[in-house]
Amino acid sequence: MAVRSACNGKVQWDGTDIPHVRSWTFDRSEDVTEYSSSSTNCAKQRLSTVEDVTGTVEVYIDPDDAFEAILDLGDTGTFKLYEDATDFWTVPAIITGVSVNAPIEAGDPVEATISFEGNGNVIAPVR
Repeated sequence: MAVRSACNGKVQWDGTDIPHVRSWTFDRSEDVTEYSSSSTNCAKQRLSTVEDVTGTVEVYIDPDDAFEAILDLGDTGTFKLYEDATDFWTVPAIITGVSVNAPIEAGDPVEATISFEGNGNVIAPVR
């Protein structure tokens, strides 16, 4: 079985491509509540409760095509996180942080990390 390359991946926010995306991540987790009762025979049981999502989008900053024109801190919307040219995750989110890194000594491109948290149900790629 062959694996796919992410070289054709991209990120959209409410249908608009975010320019100069380097990478993206998102983590899904499920809260679990622990309980015991008269019906659990003195054993702990666990109940799946609430899904949560966190993630980041890493970009290079282009002053002529900046991501800030598309999204900003506190905005709510929907990410489409493309793994490749066709497969994507749909993630309703709120923007919770923007970090900028300017590596002056190395002279590398200025980059930013956009942090987000989930704000609704995630839809996995249809394969």
